[in-house]
Amino acid sequence: IKLLMDKSFRNDMLSTLHPEAQNATHLASLDREYSLYDIAIMTRAGAAKLVGLADRGHLGVGAAADITVYTDHADREKMFTSPDYVFKDGNIVVKNGELVKVIWGTTHVVKPEYDKGIEKPLKEYFDKYHTMTMGNFKISDDEIVDDGRGSLTVQPLKKGGKL
Repeated sequence: IKLLMDKSFRNDMLSTLHPEAQNATHLASLDREYSLYDIAIMTRAGAAKLVGLADRGHLGVGAAADITVYTDHADREKMFTSPDYVFKDGNIVVKNGELVKVIWGTTHVVKPEYDKGIEKPLKEYFDKYHTMTMGNFKISDDEIVDDGRGSLTVQPLKKGGKL
């Protein structure tokens, strides 16, 4: 079975991008071919780990159980076009390729501590140099999820209160 991200396929797909986008990536110089396992790690586990989502990107205890199940097929495009099952937070949302339930996701945020004393000089700066007030740039939790279709999940900070 042809690998999903073999070098020739990767370069064929890369050639469809705008030349500036092609120049912004090193994908064409990669000789390595990636297995489906490698791709799952890079696109799921790696991405979740990169942004610090401890409950995403894995199937361990306490994980969110975001899972997609496919029937193996030599034509990978066909295989990935219609998953057999999709689970979102452990709930089945696609069964036998058909949508059975809509579950809205969550917006993941962090709320690091900061010196609130900075707000006074920032306000003075905005008042002096800008036509909008600093208040125009503050976003409340309600504004983040104001369409009513999702929720806000505050992710814990790493040790020492750092992002």
